[in-house]
Amino acid sequence: MLRTEWRVLFHLGNYGQMTAKEIGSRAKIHKTKISRAVAKLSEKRFVTRTRDENDR
Repeated sequence: MLRTEWRVLFHLGNYGQMTAKEIGSRAKIHKTKISRAVAKLSEKRFVTRTRDENDR
């Protein structure tokens, strides 16, 4: 598991369901890296991705 993936998982574990923007502001990670990390974590079935209708 890459460091970015671990950091995303850490924040989700501590704070629960979050948007990528919220993770980025808390973890100080660029949104592109978060998107890649979430995609990998979803692929490995560590997280489940859902679409927020209020978000773009």
